[in-house]
Amino acid sequence: ATLRTCERSGAGGLRIGAARAQVVAGETRAARTTMNAATLLARRRNSPRARHLLLAAAATLARAEHHDAAAHRLLERAAAAAEALAARILDEQWRASFWGEWGWPHLELARLELDRGRIEAAFEVLESGRGRSLASGRRSAWSEDLRGWAAGAMKRDRDRSTRSGARLVSLPPPFTEAPAPRLERVLRTVRVPRVRLSDVRRQLPTGGVLLDAVEFDGSLGWFAVDESRVRAAWDLVRVREVAELMHAVTFHLRGASWSADPGPQFGAAEANELSQVVRYRPRDPALEASLEALAAAVLWPAIALLGRIPSHLAITPVAALSRVPWAALPLPDGRRLCEVSELVVVPGLRLGLATARRSAVSAFSAGLLVAVDADGLDHARSEITTLARLFPSAQVLSGSEATAERFMAAASGAAWIHFAGHGVFRAEAPLGSGLRFADRWVTGSELQELRLAARWVTLSACQTARSLVRPGEEWFGLPRALLGAGAGMVLAAAWDVDDAATACFMSEVYRHVAEGESLPGGLQRVQASNVRNASHPLDWAGFMTLGGPGISNLRS
Repeated sequence: ATLRTCERSGAGGLRIGAARAQVVAGETRAARTTMNAATLLARRRNSPRARHLLLAAAATLARAEHHDAAAHRLLERAAAAAEALAARILDEQWRASFWGEWGWPHLELARLELDRGRIEAAFEVLESGRGRSLASGRRSAWSEDLRGWAAGAMKRDRDRSTRSGARLVSLPPPFTEAPAPRLERVLRTVRVPRVRLSDVRRQLPTGGVLLDAVEFDGSLGWFAVDESRVRAAWDLVRVREVAELMHAVTFHLRGASWSADPGPQFGAAEANELSQVVRYRPRDPALEASLEALAAAVLWPAIALLGRIPSHLAITPVAALSRVPWAALPLPDGRRLCEVSELVVVPGLRLGLATARRSAVSAFSAGLLVAVDADGLDHARSEITTLARLFPSAQVLSGSEATAERFMAAASGAAWIHFAGHGVFRAEAPLGSGLRFADRWVTGSELQELRLAARWVTLSACQTARSLVRPGEEWFGLPRALLGAGAGMVLAAAWDVDDAATACFMSEVYRHVAEGESLPGGLQRVQASNVRNASHPLDWAGFMTLGGPGISNLRS
């Protein structure tokens, strides 16, 4: 009823919305009439956004009338219009706030391709609608007048579409004020290369698999890609169910942080003096039951789709999957996933593929170790001291020397970087998340402007793997900032981590790295060791490596 009222009001965008609602209600004849009126209005206004909405609504109507070929053509045009519109908006998060609607044609095209049995085409068209914010490149490369135009146009659009403006206009076209001709030429040169299946397969290690998650109409599904096949399964579990299961897991993990007794816990670290100060956490049957329920909902269907458990597994999560502690999930036979597979979390496939194309630093470059033991971190410096013994050529910044400026100056030439200290995640402003240095905090906005060539960056700090996940625009947070700045991969923590347990854990990981293991491989070995020694998941399952599907090949 509300949409009918809006349709009569004459607003073009709302007329289009009313037409789509009529299609869903089965009123196709009324929808056709509404569409005709919206078409005339869109032509008069010459609105790029209205044209995109109109194409999407026309495709919905064509599908309802079982004209699949026409729907396919319309969706292709709608997807192209969405991509062109997104390229004109240079602010990443502002674009992401719209992309849930703009990326809808890509999802619908993927569904159509699946209906035709064209799974590979479905995968590629879905990924072509993701990661559009990478179109704009490095923000520091934009000219001042281009940045000024983008900021001003964004402000004008917000004023028109929110209560901060003098009037409320429904669904306005973004940035109706045209830029100067030379800026228009810059915007027209923005191109985002397609994600091809061949690109993914080239990166996958031998025997490796990519599990690419997809959300549609409130349900989650998987694409599974290996060297020979692509499989797909949609509508496996509701997003709300996964969120509830993750809430239960998080609840029990938080409870474990308050139930610990003094005593050694890390059986793999007898030679490490830190093992004597790590607190013991008792086994929690309620947590184990929650992890099993989560695994049964999201992991076991993926394994059934694959028909096997791969030795190398890259996972591209969406929605509530972004916070899942994959390493701790039990398999149907009772083993944990980390006991079988080397895991990589891919924070957006387009970004993950881009990291592999960057050149590494010289083989003669050294690592960078940073320890900031402020505000009660008694073991951050001990952690760095242990790592410095394993890598004697590494540069060390600790205590008063670990300033933001010294770090920023040294980071660009480092072969790899390890930071031990405080971290924080800001959900309301993810690029305002940061790392605490001796003199001040360094935010994600500053980190993404670095020019890194490091094979990896380890953030041995709380909440550093957490990110805000937006539809089609991947992850916003510290991992994305560092990967975008050029890091090959990021090892970080999904939740608050204990000071002593983290120092002990990282020492063990880097011992394997010093012996020639890759960072994801070293992480897997230590996590599997903790499983065998019945260590509590709170102290090891939150650590994950983030990057592209092929980062297992990056070694020290």
